[in-house]
Amino acid sequence: MKTRGGTIALLTVALGVALLISVGFASRRRLLEEWYIHKLKTGDEDARKTAAEKLGDMGSAVGIPFLMRAAKSDPSFAVRRVAMDSFFKMPTETACKAALQGISIGGCTEEEYVRVLAEPFIQAFKDLGVMDYPKNPKTFVDLVTIHQRLIDVAKSIRTERGSNK
Repeated sequence: MKTRGGTIALLTVALGVALLISVGFASRRRLLEEWYIHKLKTGDEDARKTAAEKLGDMGSAVGIPFLMRAAKSDPSFAVRRVAMDSFFKMPTETACKAALQGISIGGCTEEEYVRVLAEPFIQAFKDLGVMDYPKNPKTFVDLVTIHQRLIDVAKSIRTERGSNK
């Protein structure tokens, strides 16, 4: 009888361990997202840059409000730049949907998010001397328009440089 009870106990423990392992694998992505969000909020500059980059690489919809907050107000320009780059690594539709869902989490309005995200594009237009771009973006559609316009400008500059050689 001892052997039967020991076998049942051993099988129960094995089943419990297998269950813990499978739950760990299933929630690995979510745990990593939470870890990177924590590092983005509390880490040193290098840790915040790495966290922003990893959240972008993961395409983390959960991390969008935190990336946007970092892009807007991190004390380090390098972290702000990486956070912005990470946001734009994501497909436009995913990023916009996630940003809209994150509005209540991040405590910002859509217009505030758009203004922060559009700043580097608008500055790029100014630096290039291009004057025909949306001047006061308020929606994600405006942001996508600005992004597409900048891509078009970059292509035309490349074409001009190629024909001048």
